[in-house]
Amino acid sequence: YAKFVNKTATGTSIFMNFPPSSLSGIPELSEFPKEICSMYDVNQVMIIKNKIASIPPEIVNMKSLTNLNLSSNALTSLPVELCQLTQLTKLNLSNNPITDFPVEIAQLKNLKKLNLKNTNLSEEKQAELQALLPNCKISF
Repeated sequence: YAKFVNKTATGTSIFMNFPPSSLSGIPELSEFPKEICSMYDVNQVMIIKNKIASIPPEIVNMKSLTNLNLSSNALTSLPVELCQLTQLTKLNLSNNPITDFPVEIAQLKNLKKLNLKNTNLSEEKQAELQALLPNCKISF
């Protein structure tokens, strides 16, 4: 995954935001790559239009992560370890069949934008999430 790592003045990012294909060189992923979780200095990860169905608990190691975009995947829930990424300011999980989230998501005090458009969250879960993250702009 080293070829997808970009170092810039604003930090280190992993961009896999083109559809998987042999032309783009991006593999189609069904799991979040555990190898990425050991890249502690990464502040942005964008892996969209894949088939990622789960996020490994090792994501807790990515303490510098501020922006996570896993839109258009196959996620149905989030691991509690994601809620320990207290530097996270943007989280895009749109176009995933998400039905639930851990209540520990309230620990994400720095989260400013949460995109949950085109998910399977019930109105009750949406209201619960807004109560847990009162300072976050949530898009449903």
